[in-house]
Amino acid sequence: MPFGAQILPDGRVRFGLWAPAAGSVDLVLEESGALLRMEACEDGWYRLVTASARAGSRYRFRIDGARSVPDPAARANDGVHGASIVVDPRAYAWQASAWRGLPWERAVLYELHVGTFTREGTFRALH
Repeated sequence: MPFGAQILPDGRVRFGLWAPAAGSVDLVLEESGALLRMEACEDGWYRLVTASARAGSRYRFRIDGARSVPDPAARANDGVHGASIVVDPRAYAWQASAWRGLPWERAVLYELHVGTFTREGTFRALH
């Protein structure tokens, strides 16, 4: 996965953000307040691998030293505008091990932007 937060086999976390208009991007770890400079890479990507984050770590990206934003590719967030959360998808204990999904011709995908779909802009307002 070239973007978002991914836990590597050695336990470190790789972060990636595509921000082609940014002059600099920092990773902000919410719990410790640590500010880690991300490396500017090819085609507008910023990357960082760090042992300072783990599953459950809350983080944001700080762009050009001013604007803090959640990760647009995060697997979980503390609400629409809240911090993003590092998630280890391998840690989930599946309860329905026999379910194999649907054939693509029977599948329906629906994408919803919570921040604009409800007046409140919250997940709670969806139900």
